[in-house]
Amino acid sequence: MEGKKAVRLYLIERLEAAGLVRTSKQSKEAFDAGKAALAARLAYMTADGLQLLADTIIESWTGRDWPTEKFFIQAARNIEPPPVTDNRALATYLVSAEGPKAVLRGDLVEIYRFCRDKRRPPHSWEMQAVAEDARANARQLVIVAEMEATEAGARPDQRQWRDRYLLDRAEAMALVEQGNAKRAGDRA
Repeated sequence: MEGKKAVRLYLIERLEAAGLVRTSKQSKEAFDAGKAALAARLAYMTADGLQLLADTIIESWTGRDWPTEKFFIQAARNIEPPPVTDNRALATYLVSAEGPKAVLRGDLVEIYRFCRDKRRPPHSWEMQAVAEDARANARQLVIVAEMEATEAGARPDQRQWRDRYLLDRAEAMALVEQGNAKRAGDRA
């Protein structure tokens, strides 16, 4: 089961069964509309992610009032981030002329991760930290490559880190290429 039905079954119904209720200030209609909106926002999550979210809320939430939508969204992102295609910051920033600039600077993956995690592009004062992350990650890639060249090879956690980094780079480059193609088409 996937989508909105899964959100209702694995999250909403479990929270209701655990005793969470609408606040006294909220009408039943508004509460029901809020649950429907929540189901739509979290429809990307897997059943396991939804169950973990429900468990987390049941175990840690104080009181009986239903959490805010903002709380649900933030908690859900910590468990299972939404797909990249749902992230407007990524979809617009890396597709724009900023994507190729990030490639040239060597911080594409770090910009991608920043936008993915914070759901906005970095501000100018945050770019130094992004650049530092890029330098550290470049060093780590070299270290993993050197270890892979030895007889012992890289450790599993190092290979896992490298594979995640390369996957993020491929996803980021796909967005940049999408922007490049769009700009090339606009010039034609």
